[in-house]
Amino acid sequence: MTQNDQQQLGKILWSIADDLRGSMNADDFRHSGLHPGPEEVQEAG
Repeated sequence: MTQNDQQQLGKILWSIADDLRGSMNADDFRHSGLHPGPEEVQEAG
């Protein structure tokens, strides 16, 4: 995969994520439970 292909794929994926998130504020999205909390990060590290 070329650098250009990777950049295009990244743009497409961010666009899809933006569409799925809709009008949700980025801070609300961050706190929506879609990522590990501090305790999970500490266990993984």
